Amino acid sequence: MALMFRGGYAFDEALGQCLDLGLGERIRHGVTQAQAALARGQRVSTALGDAGLTDTVSLRLLAVGERTGNFDKVLQTIAQRHAGNFSTFVERATRIVEPVLLLSVALFVGGIVVMMYMPVFDIASSIR
Repeated sequence: MALMFRGGYAFDEALGQCLDLGLGERIRHGVTQAQAALARGQRVSTALGDAGLTDTVSLRLLAVGERTGNFDKVLQTIAQRHAGNFSTFVERATRIVEPVLLLSVALFVGGIVVMMYMPVFDIASSIR
């Protein structure tokens, strides 16, 4: 939305483009609710807050952006904040999944090696 707003879209048009992103039914309902509130003349921060589309920090940033006139910079700041949160999530998930995946591959390969040696041990024990 920050890119579209900076590129010349009106905020309600940029918000309308978010309906087609497939972000889930809750988000879709919230965007529709926010669009209706904007059409009634509510402030953007109030409309998005009432629709449940922002957290407390983003809500305060939007209110500041409305008062100061730097709405595009505020939207960019919120986007960078969410991008940072997502990269932190991916980093943490990778730290958890990587060792688990490595352990499962090691157990799988170890199981194959043991299954390959079992017949060899059976043959060796029958020779005595």
